[in-house]
This record gives sequence, C-alpha cells and structure tokens, in this order.
Amino acid sequence: MRCAVGTRAVPLMISALYTDTSLHPSILASYTQAAQQIAEPSDYTRFREIALDRSIGYGRAPILEWLFEIDVDDALVVNIGELDDPTVRAYILRSFRHGKNSRRPARLQAVVAPYVTDPETEVRT
Repeated sequence: MRCAVGTRAVPLMISALYTDTSLHPSILASYTQAAQQIAEPSDYTRFREIALDRSIGYGRAPILEWLFEIDVDDALVVNIGELDDPTVRAYILRSFRHGKNSRRPARLQAVVAPYVTDPETEVRT
C-alpha cells in the first residue's frame, strides 16, 4: 500500500512545497518530512534537487537526511556540499553522526573538524 500511496502523493507534496516558499521554514520542513516518510527510492533524483535548493532553507533538512537511506555515497557528496549553509548545518552533522546508513570515511573527519568549535550549540552536539 505504501508504494501506491507514495507514488501518487509525493509529487503532490513536492508541488505544495513550491506553492509558497515564503512560508515559515518549519512549515516547509513539515512538507518535506511528510514527503520523505512516503517516498520511494525512485524519488531520489527529485529529492536530490530539493536537497540542493537553498531557497527552502532548513525546510530541506529532512530530505538531506533521507538521501542517506537510498545512496550513502551520493548523500555524502550532497551533504558535504551543503555544510556551508547554516540553516541545515546542524542537521547534516547529526546525519553524519547518527544516520541510519551513514558511514564515517576518514575524509569526513577533515570536513567536520572546522565545526567542532562552531559557536552554534546545535552544530557542536
């Protein structure tokens, strides 16, 4: 049932997300969180595009985390590239530490090191 529902509902969730990007980021995050709950691996390409869309701010955090469930290697590339965005930095670092399928390659230590002393408590924990 999930596949059939998700296949039809995910495009609707995505279109709702882009209907009004001026909504509060927490509302946008609710849209993306709901979409990632019913998403299928076939949604990866579209979700990757959403993950790279900075106009959504931290509303894209659930999608950045979801990418790890489907393609860990590509998700690492995408997430590392988005670390300079303070709206999602804490979420990305949390995914590196606690992600369900995340790996901790040696190269990740050098990427994360500058954020160990970040003034934002959420980033450091």
